[in-house]
Amino acid sequence: MDNLNFFDHWPRVKESLKDKDILLLLDYDGTLAPITETPDKAVMTEDMRQVLVGLSKFSQCHLAVISGRKLSDLKHMIDIPNITYIGNHGFEIEGSRLDFESLISAQYREDLETIRGLLKTKLSSVKGIWLEDKEIILAVHFRLAGVKGSSLAKKIFMNVCQSYLRCQRISIMEGKKVLEIRPPIKWDKGEAALWILSKWQQQLGKDRIVTIYIGDDLTDEDAFRILDGAAMTIKIGESGKSSAHYFLRTQEEVFILLKQILALESQYVSFD
Repeated sequence: MDNLNFFDHWPRVKESLKDKDILLLLDYDGTLAPITETPDKAVMTEDMRQVLVGLSKFSQCHLAVISGRKLSDLKHMIDIPNITYIGNHGFEIEGSRLDFESLISAQYREDLETIRGLLKTKLSSVKGIWLEDKEIILAVHFRLAGVKGSSLAKKIFMNVCQSYLRCQRISIMEGKKVLEIRPPIKWDKGEAALWILSKWQQQLGKDRIVTIYIGDDLTDEDAFRILDGAAMTIKIGESGKSSAHYFLRTQEEVFILLKQILALESQYVSFD
């Protein structure tokens, strides 16, 4: 569906946030930090980090960062205490008031180890390919591979994974210039976001929470779909085909919105 410019509706949204708790779910790469050639270069600006620090101290704002990165990497990149970290597209969740049990089987871990070895060998001759081991998820990045290299990498990837897919021992997901091997479980950013929301609703009351989810990737579409009717969903990029209700054009607009949410803190004093 065509989505709406969020800032056009901000006055109404701002009014709806009065005397409510805000659950703020934010993607990392492409939302808080720029998309870069390699993930280690995707660093937030200091201004963005400081507004997140402010939000983490805002008692009525419950901040969670959700990413395809593994949990330890995500925590290292952000390094802000007292927030919820959701890594590996929701397969890893860590928060002070949350108790999340692993969904990963021993069989899957064994299969992933075998596949990792095969891909490492078979992709070694393809220039511009980077194999990222996220422990639970294995990602093949081909952003630097060019058209021919990307095509070859995809073919090798599917040949290696085919038998495991037939037996439903793995699942695969395609993102921006990346293919990922995941556990064969119906669990993604959307399922994780809904789980987080349910936990906060249990603690604070269903009518107390207003949820905002912001993301830019294909993997965020899972969250946009499952949160339909339960959250304000915002896609980064020009308006277009997306399951999100709203859009913001750039990361700079994300920063502006987060500052405006943080500015609400002073108003909450008068509501208590």
